[in-house]
Amino acid sequence: MNDSTFAICQRNSLDTPIGSIGILFNNQSRNHSFMGNNDAEIGYWLGVPFLGKGIIPEALSRIVTYCFEECDVENSWCGYFEGNSQSLRVQNKLNFEYVISEPSKIYSIFRRIQRNTFFSNFEKKLEK
Repeated sequence: MNDSTFAICQRNSLDTPIGSIGILFNNQSRNHSFMGNNDAEIGYWLGVPFLGKGIIPEALSRIVTYCFEECDVENSWCGYFEGNSQSLRVQNKLNFEYVISEPSKIYSIFRRIQRNTFFSNFEKKLEK
């Protein structure tokens, strides 16, 4: 399965991206030891003016469904960086369950040490 990235757009302006959401399949080149070979990690970003409007929960819900129904993944995963309470709230809202916190490490995109905490959505798989 190939990794995929999708634009997030407002309903009334489908030609203007306001964020993105992507699926990273756990394979030989990107193997988190706590994830299964048929698992997928979902990441998302949304422009600041659009935060708090329910856009990411809707997008994440649709991507989780896509992962299970179209990509036949075993588990979907999301991570959030320490201090990003909005991302944590989204994952809690969609019944993702805490699994593991990685040790802090340097992420070059942030140019600082961050701790990444992972949650998995087991409940959606049980509904399938």
